[in-house]
This record gives sequence, C-alpha cells and structure tokens, in this order.
Amino acid sequence: MNTIDLTGMPFKGIEGPTDAPIEMPDGSVLMGVIGYGIDGDSRNIGSVIIKSTDKGKSWKYLSTIVGDPGGKYEGFSEPGIVRTKSGRIIAAMRNKHDENNIYTTYSDDNGKTWVPIIKTDMIGHPADLIQLQDGRIMATYGIREGPGRHTEPGGIRACFSSDSGKTSGH
Repeated sequence: MNTIDLTGMPFKGIEGPTDAPIEMPDGSVLMGVIGYGIDGDSRNIGSVIIKSTDKGKSWKYLSTIVGDPGGKYEGFSEPGIVRTKSGRIIAAMRNKHDENNIYTTYSDDNGKTWVPIIKTDMIGHPADLIQLQDGRIMATYGIREGPGRHTEPGGIRACFSSDSGKTSGH
C-alpha cells in the first residue's frame, strides 16, 4: 500500500478515493479525494483533486473542487469524477447538510478551476459518474433511509444528464 506525502498540500489529511481516478490524455492521473483541514481550518472538509505524473508513485495537489470554510455545510466529501469526451471534468460530492443532497460542479481546464457548485435533487451517497456511449452522464448513488440507514438494506438510484452534467433527470 502506498501512502501519499501531504507535504506542501493545503490540507492536513486525506481520505479516498471513493470513485476511480481518471487518466488524462497526457498520461497523468487525477484522483478526487476528501481533504481534511483545508487551508488550516480544522472544520473545512472538502473535495480536492490530486495529480500524478508518474503512474501513481507520487501525488501533488492540483485544486480544491469545493471547500467548506468553518464547516457550515458539514463538508463536501466522497467526490465522484468523470472526464467527458469533450474534455470537461464533472464532479459530484456528498453533503451532510440539508437532506444529503449531492452537489455537482465541472472544470473545463483539466481540473485546475471549478465553476460554483450546484445543489441537485439527488439525495444519497456516494455518487459514481460515467459517460455513456450516447454522451449522457449517468450518476449512480446509494439510498439509505431511516434511523438505521447504514445498517439496513437500501437501494441504488441512477440519474442521467444530457447537458454535460448541468442538470439531471431521474
């Protein structure tokens, strides 16, 4: 098992990945992980992208998909990422605030910057993203309801987006 050297990264700890890393056209690999203590704020838990240019032997910080300064949203975690045929990278994150809505965003510059997050109608976690042959993005995610939601059987839902992840339909 490899460990990731966090020296120089803007967080104190990481967890993940919760979805498969993606290989970029230049051979580098992007991996979405949970970042803890982003920018020195112990309550700032968010989703970050780290990058490897040596097939996963070493990793460097690339960007913060979304942070949560002060922890007012109870963190943005478990990022699922996909790179579309157009080159857009779409990310979907779990959030414990409200009703466990999934939030999405995208990057059109290889994961360096991200548009502001969008709260979706999808409720569950974690999200897993894939682009289908017809171009639609499919998001699957687990449903866990009720007081025993992590011990009782739940279900899986799927939503589809025909506009590169901007909106979804069940």
